[in-house]
Amino acid sequence: GFIVNISSRSERCLAILKSPDLISELKLISPEESQQHWRLSEIREMVPNIDIQTSELFIPQHVNLDKLNGISFSKGCFPGQEVVARLHYLGKAKQAMKHLELDSETPISPGQTLKHASYQKPLKIVDAVLTHGQTYECLAVGQFD
Repeated sequence: GFIVNISSRSERCLAILKSPDLISELKLISPEESQQHWRLSEIREMVPNIDIQTSELFIPQHVNLDKLNGISFSKGCFPGQEVVARLHYLGKAKQAMKHLELDSETPISPGQTLKHASYQKPLKIVDAVLTHGQTYECLAVGQFD
């Protein structure tokens, strides 16, 4: 097996192992824990995870895909390309994605619209992970000052 470093900004890596025994030898976390840790590391690195619940809620610029070089403006054709290109060349997105830590008594989940006392306008949740107590780390799209 081998380990590949995924990001220069964090300790994220991909481990490809031939034997389950190597997991305990390397002191790796369980698959269930690793999924939660992976989501949290992506949230902290501002990498949006778009799934079935959020697939049609955001344009690429709202989830910072332009800043992550996740959009090509020089080639290809895709649904919504005209809107995305027009915003890129002629305007500025009114909404952006931010990393937030929010306390909530009710669960926070992807796709949810959330009114929070700290923000005047509602937030749309891209992804969220409960980190401790009632605190969630999340990526949210909104109109931030």
